[in-house]
Formats: sequence, structure tokens, C-alpha cells
Amino acid sequence: MQRVKAVIRRLLAIDPRRNRTQANLIFSFDSRTKKIGIQDRGGYQTRNVSTTHLLLEAAHAVREQLAKTFSVDIFTGDLVVDPPSRPHFAYCAAIDQPQTVMIPDFVFWGWPQVGIDDYEATRQAILQAARREPEDPRLFWIGNPKTHLIRERFLELAANDDRIHAGGLRWTSGTVGQGSRRLQTEGAAFVSLADHCRYRYLIDLEGAGYSGRLKLLLFAGRPLFIQTRRWREFFFDGLVPFEHYIPVKEDLSDLSSQIDWAEANPQSAAAIARQGQEFAIGHLCRRHAVERLSQCLLALAH
Repeated sequence: MQRVKAVIRRLLAIDPRRNRTQANLIFSFDSRTKKIGIQDRGGYQTRNVSTTHLLLEAAHAVREQLAKTFSVDIFTGDLVVDPPSRPHFAYCAAIDQPQTVMIPDFVFWGWPQVGIDDYEATRQAILQAARREPEDPRLFWIGNPKTHLIRERFLELAANDDRIHAGGLRWTSGTVGQGSRRLQTEGAAFVSLADHCRYRYLIDLEGAGYSGRLKLLLFAGRPLFIQTRRWREFFFDGLVPFEHYIPVKEDLSDLSSQIDWAEANPQSAAAIARQGQEFAIGHLCRRHAVERLSQCLLALAH
């Protein structure tokens, strides 16, 4: 079978950290020649490259079914502030953004700057670590507190609750560790996602927009607390509170009481952890991401 031909052009780069109104990638398909065109307009770190890999796999899988010529804008930032009026792709969307088609994010391929060289290898490492009993009975989180005020609020709560172990870190921009593509952090503060499994409970907090780690935390087989947030990802409709995760209010005002509930109901919490992990295995592997992208492309080509 003849593979789809791709033409990738890198245009004048835009600043991805400030850009939330312009597309970072433009994907096009010519139904006559079966060629793909990808215009790379600049993106943060390797987001555009990883997204391009996923797009090419998705397009190859359904190329004979793509019935018409089309193009689509793709935003690879943390959110889209001023979305176009026509359908476009982004990693997340708010309820009031009906033209935004949520697609799997770049992490499904990899994010080497934070230690995720390959998504599939990372999730397998997490699943392996999840087989062991947690060593630490606390709830754990580590991350950059400067990307959202709620993260700083969480660190304040953690400082006064001995059931929580939290740490802030700052990536040292442009500096990678010896023999690794991962950026270094100040004070060597880094905990791999597999090592998150050392803790009994985990929590996911919003960042500048959506959270790229949430899907991987579901593989950990630990009761996962998820803070309510505006920015939703493509799989959110399948997640059911108290079935796949323990919900926490956006302002974290009920975090303490939700930890109380988990401690008082260990069997229910364990069931939530198991069901969350089963959801991840059944919906959040790379092949599921490619299938989702294929369906999004098909929807534009009919």
C-alpha cells in the first residue's frame, strides 16, 4: 500500500509561549494526489514535531477514506484564547468553544524535556511500578507552581497538612542532564512519573491551560484526585467522578474533606484507582490517540 506523501514546511516562527491566538501547525490534505501538507509555524519545545508524528500515523490509517481536500488549523499551546470561527484542532477546549475540536496532545508521542522520551515506554514503566504497594501513605504532587495560582494555593495547603507531600520545581531552560534529553531542575528536584507510584494518593492540578500529565497519572493505579478546571481534554466525557477519580473543587476548598473520605473508605478508594487505571488502559494508549485523530480528520473530509 502506498503511503501518504507529506510535505512539511517550516515557516517564520511565532513565540509559542505568548501565542494563544494563532495556529502553530496547519494540516492540509489533497484528495487527488493523497498528499499531506504540514506548515510548522513554531511551537514550544518539541510539541509540533510530536504532534506531526501522530498526525502522519492517523492520516496514513484513513487516507483512502479522506474524501475531499481540506485544511485545518492546529493549536499546540496550553489553551486557545481567541479561537477561529471555523473548526480547528487544539489539545483542550472550554465549554464555550464549540468550534474547537479536542485532539490528543503531543505527549502521546513523547515529551523528552520532562523525561517522557516515549509515551508508550513511560506508561509501561508506570504500570510496572503500580504493581508494588505504595511505600508512603501521603498524597503526592510535584510541579512548577508558577503556571497557575491554584498550584501555589495547593503548596500552602500542603505545608499545613501532614497527609500531603508536595514540592515545587523550576525547569532550567535549555540545560539538559548528561546522557539525557530531560531538562535539569533547580536543586535536582525531579520525580519520575513511575516513582509517583511510591505514594498512596496522587493529585492533578491545572497549569497554564490543560495538564499534560493527567492521562499518565491514571495508569498509576492510585486513587487520583482531580481538580475541577475549565479546560477539558478529549477523554474527559468518559471520566466519571467517584468511579475513575476523586473530584476536588476548583478552589481546592474540599481537598481536606476528600482526603478524609478516601482514608475512611479504603476499599472504595482502591476501586476508584483500579477503575481509573482500567480506563487509561482501554482509552489512553498511543493507538487510541491515533484512532481519535483519524476520526477527527475523517469528520473534516466528509
